[in-house]
Amino acid sequence: MASSRPRLGDDLAFARSGRLLRAIPSRQPVVAWPAQDERMGFTLDNARSYIAKVRWHFASTMPQWPHEYTVLEWRQELAPEFFDFVALIRSAGVVRPWPRDSASPRYHHTYLELDGWEYWTMGEPVQETGLINRAQVETARE
Repeated sequence: MASSRPRLGDDLAFARSGRLLRAIPSRQPVVAWPAQDERMGFTLDNARSYIAKVRWHFASTMPQWPHEYTVLEWRQELAPEFFDFVALIRSAGVVRPWPRDSASPRYHHTYLELDGWEYWTMGEPVQETGLINRAQVETARE
């Protein structure tokens, strides 16, 4: 029997709690985003908890820049925490160029350092972000 639990990839809107609000016909999944004051409670300890719950996969296609990533779809039930962590990276992180040693950097990402790791996303709007990257701080600065 198929699960009746909606998935983030479905054309459905989700509240911060992950509960189904209503079906929305669209081409893109829609995720309701809480007001700014509701997100302010997501702390570094909350981020640590989220980081420990998800799988991190080595980015084997870029071994010259060793890093790992996690994908929202792998733990859809943690979507509220995923988006809160993305918002924390963006609000508490520092913008730096990448590649760092390049005279003409290709990107300027916001990086959040936490417990010897550096976390970043690719810069999509928070509600459209589907991936979080991380690298050990020593490796990231080489």
